[in-house]
Amino acid sequence: MPRSRFPWLIALPTLFLGTCAQTLEAQHVEDPVIPRGKTLFQIHGASTFAEAFRDPAAPDGLRAFGTPFSIGEIDGSRLPAVASAEARFLALASGGGSGRFHLGATSAQISADEQHLPIRIGYGLTNWLTLGATFPFTRKRVDSHVRYLPEGATVGANPALQGAATVAQFLSGSASALAAARSQVNAFCAEEGESAERCVQGRGLLTATGAFLGAIETAYGEETLFPLQGSELGSLLSQRWESFRSQLADWGGTAPEGLPLASEPLSDGAFREMGLTPRWGESGFPNESPEAFLRLGDVELHAAIRLLSSTRGEEGGIGIRSALVGTVRFPTGNPDSLALVAPLDPPRGVPGVEVRWVTDLLLGSRLGLLGVVEVGRNGSRETPVLSPGPDALFSTLPVRAMADWTPGGHLRASVTPRYLIGRALSIGGGVQMVRREADRYEWSGEGPDPVVEPGEATMRYRALGELRYTAFHPPISDETWFPFELLLRFSQTVGGEGVNDRRIEAGFRVLRGR
Repeated sequence: MPRSRFPWLIALPTLFLGTCAQTLEAQHVEDPVIPRGKTLFQIHGASTFAEAFRDPAAPDGLRAFGTPFSIGEIDGSRLPAVASAEARFLALASGGGSGRFHLGATSAQISADEQHLPIRIGYGLTNWLTLGATFPFTRKRVDSHVRYLPEGATVGANPALQGAATVAQFLSGSASALAAARSQVNAFCAEEGESAERCVQGRGLLTATGAFLGAIETAYGEETLFPLQGSELGSLLSQRWESFRSQLADWGGTAPEGLPLASEPLSDGAFREMGLTPRWGESGFPNESPEAFLRLGDVELHAAIRLLSSTRGEEGGIGIRSALVGTVRFPTGNPDSLALVAPLDPPRGVPGVEVRWVTDLLLGSRLGLLGVVEVGRNGSRETPVLSPGPDALFSTLPVRAMADWTPGGHLRASVTPRYLIGRALSIGGGVQMVRREADRYEWSGEGPDPVVEPGEATMRYRALGELRYTAFHPPISDETWFPFELLLRFSQTVGGEGVNDRRIEAGFRVLRGR
């Protein structure tokens, strides 16, 4: 598991557990409303590591991040350069056989992670109303690796690029043999007449051999790819040349043995130069610019209203805190543009609104129950969208296309029972349900729509566990007013559809003012 980006937050709880656990009353948690005149400062860092992305070729429609997958055989249907070369050599083989060009296959690996560090400030206007703002800093990185696998390849590099002298000797020797045969054919036809059967055969041989040698010389000068020795198409070409060579010998022409063909499959570098770089650039597939540093994300404004507050009596009982939070998000961050990879939550670079209902119960002296329901809707913006999927590495369509992107809205609900180890320390575990509507794209460019599947609405379930230390009221001591809360949480996708991910969170909240 990758190391957390926030080790100082993870280490903080150990500073207080031994000294403060027995000095405070059981605390409510996740309360977005703070007392009048108080100021809340909160940092809640999260590292998310995506584990799967949408891949129609996979049995369940998902492919795990970090595990190799094959993009399949690379032939003329995937790479136009392969199709044109294949057509040329099939014609040189007189269309015989069913030989086809296959470059081999590819193995790919994709990983994605995101760091999210929102800094939130809130101020209590009244005991029932709190206003605040969040300034999130985010870093999203998608790394990809594509490796060429030559196993099963029927094509390799042009021999003129690897053994120019061998090809030159072949062409020179073939031209000399053709010239010698032409001299004897001309002499025979002059003596026996142009209508003689052997003269007609000789003239035909000269024409066919000359056309073949002219076409193969052009191929040596123009093509990057050539049939491999021993491949079906390579064998057809070699057999045709041996037929010409044998017939030329009957007319006194001694032609070179062996038609120069590719001796080995393409190298990984040659494959990248021919297939990947023209499509995806030097940085490779999927050519998403890595974010090396945290950047400002979408700034949010919040208003939290108290709905219900009931404290427990001296003998225990039930205590409840319930509040409603409205959020307006502004598109100040960089938009996600990877249509291939289901976006990690939350979407960036688009406006949006959210409404969240938070309810926390204290049951007796040892139990708590936290419930959160959140609904969000997003606006749209024009952004470049990655178009082909992993099975369309060599698509002739644009790699990126401008589109009006509207991320799908979401519904998130979670229930987390807690056990209070001490008056302030609690441990909890629960489940979260997340439903996300499909993203929508409206293409604004000319030509055919890019290859991108908007997908369908998805539902996934997450298991989560947390360790929390809450000391908001009363203070640690009568002399020091330092209310705070520390949180560690881990969550993991355990079912449903959509992208699988795991998340590590560390939160720190401080309440200031008297």
